[in-house]
Amino acid sequence: MRILWHMPTLRRHACGLSNRAMRLANELRKFGHEISFAVADDKTDVDDNSIGDMALLKLSLTRLNPLHWSLQSRERMRAARLTVRGLGDDHDLFISCQPEVVRAYCQRHRRCPVLFVCGGTTLLHDATDAARQQSMSPLRRLPYSLDRYLKHRNEAGAFKAADATVFDSLHTRESVITAYRVTPEKCITVHGGFDPETFRPPNRDERNRTRLKLGLGRDDDITLVWTGRISPEKNLTLLIRALSKCRQRPQRVLIVGEGPGREELAVLCRRESVDDIVSFVGEKADVRPYLHAADIFVFPSLGESFGSSLVEAMGCGLPCIALRSENAAGIRNASEEILGSEGAGALVSTNDPRALAEVIDDLGYDAQRRRDMGLQASKRAVTKFSWTSGGRHLHELILRLCSRSQMNSVEPEIPARQAAII
Repeated sequence: MRILWHMPTLRRHACGLSNRAMRLANELRKFGHEISFAVADDKTDVDDNSIGDMALLKLSLTRLNPLHWSLQSRERMRAARLTVRGLGDDHDLFISCQPEVVRAYCQRHRRCPVLFVCGGTTLLHDATDAARQQSMSPLRRLPYSLDRYLKHRNEAGAFKAADATVFDSLHTRESVITAYRVTPEKCITVHGGFDPETFRPPNRDERNRTRLKLGLGRDDDITLVWTGRISPEKNLTLLIRALSKCRQRPQRVLIVGEGPGREELAVLCRRESVDDIVSFVGEKADVRPYLHAADIFVFPSLGESFGSSLVEAMGCGLPCIALRSENAAGIRNASEEILGSEGAGALVSTNDPRALAEVIDDLGYDAQRRRDMGLQASKRAVTKFSWTSGGRHLHELILRLCSRSQMNSVEPEIPARQAAII
């Protein structure tokens, strides 16, 4: 099967969406599929015309500047139409991770099945954005409302136009079905994964060598770690505020990553007087040394679709702290889905710095609990989140889509009980 996979962004490192696409594509190749990627030439850090032995089509697109930032979703739709014109017809299945491109492709082609691999949805950030805008006047909120409306319209159009949509968590799937009234049978959950050979617990010697190399001091000095892209939706301000309220602060907090929120976060560290323990490590191609050297992984995100960095930390045997949040429809977030209920992590039930500080203190004082929790985390990660399983499920879905397409049917016949998670 010749599959063309469009990406809004394709980066070698520090991009969860790119990593997921590459890992699933490599699994699909094991079943004999031929995968090619397509991306705008200014949205990738790949220099040549291939990535991981797969062809890469770079599209030269004219950037369209909206009259106002609130109209950027409308301009993305116009850019998507230009993108589709440059894709060609040499493929049997089209995949995209961008809703505007899914809509544009279905409007122009419809010659082969279309699969929307959803890496997230605007719905996950609606509540947080609304809270930020509460203090604004109605006039100032107006462009935000317009921006949200256009984003919702583009997403709804993509979910309804695609032959099937793959979500990386049950949480995201249920949110979309409820908000957009999408046919449940078209919505499939394929969890993300990790490489257990790469992200594995270190032995004592490995841990001690790594801590020494990173200058982290004694083994009983508590080190917290976070990895990812520093941006508002990661909710790192909660972690920084919580540190100042701990009864006994950790000796070191490692922020591994880069992003537009770094400077603001550094200012907050100084304001909260925790800049002496917080280290901004920067973006790293390999985050394993920091996971191996740490004692606790903190994941304060409220609106994650999946959270691959959380699973990687679990795979390394780290006790993890995450937030338990619930949207207006009563749907829990993906962090609770990932950690489960078998003691693989600690869930904080409120977006309150004091509540997070209390859990950090409790874990920091209890070495045995950290060991037990880390053991359960590693076990759950290996059992539940493998790329091999995800690739097999995606392959089975693709076969059903193409089979139904040959019979001139739009929607795949996937029983509802299997569509939730396969």
